[in-house]
Amino acid sequence: MGEAPEPYERLLSDAMQGNASLFTREDSVEETWRIVQPLLEAPGDPERYRPGTWGPEGASTLVAGYPRWHEPWLPARSPD
Repeated sequence: MGEAPEPYERLLSDAMQGNASLFTREDSVEETWRIVQPLLEAPGDPERYRPGTWGPEGASTLVAGYPRWHEPWLPARSPD
């Protein structure tokens, strides 16, 4: 049976056979770049936050108007 093709070999083979199932559509790639390019050109400053939290306070503005995150249920930790 031989060895299975490497991922890149598989991708090239699919391209030569006209199988586009592993490829992203052009309109999807263009839309992704439309969203990402401004972030690459002007990335902004990261907002610091305490480890173990749900992230910086400013993140709440990103999800304004959507349901809020809820703390996951975690078993009570014993005091150290």
